[in-house]
Amino acid sequence: AVEAKSREPGFAGLRTAIRDGRDAASPLAEPLAHLVDVHIASLSDDTRGSLAALLEGLSNQDAARRLRITPSANSQRVNTNDLRTLVASIRALEQLP
Repeated sequence: AVEAKSREPGFAGLRTAIRDGRDAASPLAEPLAHLVDVHIASLSDDTRGSLAALLEGLSNQDAARRLRITPSANSQRVNTNDLRTLVASIRALEQLP
């Protein structure tokens, strides 16, 4: 289903589908997953490294060291690509019923 949807105009970044028939399932889960997918799909591989470091809870200094860039360069990646907002969305998605 997600493969077919990703071929539709405006949905090229989709990678995840959530199907949950429970009464308690949140109707926000699938649209939020799609927003996360689209944002991640738009990131460069290097920026995905900064995202992974944020998700792992690394400090800016430790992330920069791992990625072999300066802390300033990592901060720029995080800020320019709104990675903190993306991490917050991923964390919110993890908490949905």
